[in-house]
Amino acid sequence: MKRKEIMIGAGQIGRGFIGQILADAGYEVVFMDVAQALVDSINDAGGYQFYLLGEKQSRMITGVRAVNSASPEAVEEFVDASLVTTACGPNVLSKVAPLIAAGIRKRMECGNTQPLDVIACENMDGGSQLLKGYVCKTLSEAERAFCEAHVGFPNCEVSRIVVPSKDLPPLAVRVEKYMEWIVDLHAAKSDLSGIDGLTLSENVDAYVARKIFSLTGHAMLGYLGYAAGHSVIWESVYDYDIYTVVFGALKECAAAWSAKYGLPEAEFMDYCTLMLVRFADQRVSDAVTRPAREPIRKLSVHERFFGPALTAMEYGIEPKFILKGVKAVCAYDNPEDAEAVRLQEMIRTQGMRGALCSITGLPEDHPLKTGLYQSLLER
Repeated sequence: MKRKEIMIGAGQIGRGFIGQILADAGYEVVFMDVAQALVDSINDAGGYQFYLLGEKQSRMITGVRAVNSASPEAVEEFVDASLVTTACGPNVLSKVAPLIAAGIRKRMECGNTQPLDVIACENMDGGSQLLKGYVCKTLSEAERAFCEAHVGFPNCEVSRIVVPSKDLPPLAVRVEKYMEWIVDLHAAKSDLSGIDGLTLSENVDAYVARKIFSLTGHAMLGYLGYAAGHSVIWESVYDYDIYTVVFGALKECAAAWSAKYGLPEAEFMDYCTLMLVRFADQRVSDAVTRPAREPIRKLSVHERFFGPALTAMEYGIEPKFILKGVKAVCAYDNPEDAEAVRLQEMIRTQGMRGALCSITGLPEDHPLKTGLYQSLLER
């Protein structure tokens, strides 16, 4: 019997990364999205064109269909699914949780005790467990017990660039060849082995942290590039002044990661070198505003600036270059980014100190905050 996967989020990441991997692995992929026009387009076409960067020929991803996630039919799809993934963005997880909860409830009503895994494929630490918390809030005690017994929420690390391409048909996607999808082996309930492109790991936390810490550099390329007047990320990589600051921050992140997880610092830097090579690819027109979006979220205590900075300080490493990244975030004044506008308003009304206190929740006397504010005031 063909396994079925529900992909919540039918955008380019959903189609060009996780959806493609699972369709190639023989899953029936059911995309769920609130955009009815997108749902209709996928169903009318019966698939979509898939391009690898550097290759002129595309291939069709088939065996897929789509359902409006707000429709009653969406809940029914969960009854015989063996895997649920998301590619909708960290801020949307709380909004899709009621749908997943309804699907789990429906499985319980139908007596389906087959294992189900729900994986949040987002750029964040602990995404699947966060999603589990949202889901369980809407379940009864009996339903939570059913969920604990039969539904896994393994955290994962994901990495792949989808290349914006105006020359492609509406549903087509173009992606880089490099991809990484690492899933927590111990938290999975179902058998996820044998999926080409998915790696099961006993130490997924280290790889998730590696990704989050490395994203410090990616975000800094966006913020510093925006301030320098660059349009795309590769321009930031080739800007010597920006590259020097970003590389310094990544070195601090590498030292912090190595100290916490007991893994070689060189392993982190090798990963970052590969990352910077990918970002320097001039065929990838990745706007500087994309990794810079949602600056308030990225300043939160577990995200890509304060997360590695706090870890660094825990092991006696001074995060001076990471704090240069914080400065760049606080200076991000993009009027087309709603969070950037809100951040600038917070800084105007509360001051730099008050705004960062509100966002991070760190106590006033925290050593990082003392050093950070002194650094910020000196600019």
